[in-house]
Order: sequence, then C-alpha cells, then structure tokens
Amino acid sequence: MGGVSDELKGIFQLVLRQPASFGQLGAQIMDKIDEIKHSKTGGRKYMELTGAFWQDARNEGRK
Repeated sequence: MGGVSDELKGIFQLVLRQPASFGQLGAQIMDKIDEIKHSKTGGRKYMELTGAFWQDARNEGRK
C-alpha cells in the first residue's frame, strides 16, 4: 500500500473487516458504525444491509 494515505489505508481496513489502525477517518467511521449497530432500530437495519451486501459480494464472486 505504498503511496496510499493513512486515511485511505484505514478505510481499506474497514472494507477488509479489520480494525482501522491507520488515520482518523477510519476510526471515526468505525465508531459511527458501532453507534448505529448498538441502537435499537439501527442495529436491525445494519444487519439487514450488511447481510445483503455480503450476499451480493458472494454472488459477484461466483460470476
């Protein structure tokens, strides 16, 4: 990841389902996701959206 900013590295880590250890933006996004996941209505919606996202990713990978 040479030449890539720490902020972008942190976001890449989130996409790869890793804790964001680079930059501040990845950590801020991770904090906001945790806040949403732990709210009553947000948690349910988060699970629906992430489930659909990963299913789509698997389907695309099979193509």
